Amino acid sequence: MLTARSYDDALHFATATLAGVDVLVSWNSRHMVNLRRIRAINEVNLAMGQPPLEIRTPKELDNDA
Repeated sequence: MLTARSYDDALHFATATLAGVDVLVSWNSRHMVNLRRIRAINEVNLAMGQPPLEIRTPKELDNDA
């Protein structure tokens, strides 16, 4: 069962995946930009035939420039 917070995060990930975004950017390091969570999301995406989702903090993107 998903909590309200988990449901909101799951909806955010699903929307980003289905919209085909290149990178989902979030300051929420505890719930969203979390390696364990990113791996779990991408495991579901791959099982559903979707591409992996890149999830980064704004600081990580700034360092890539």
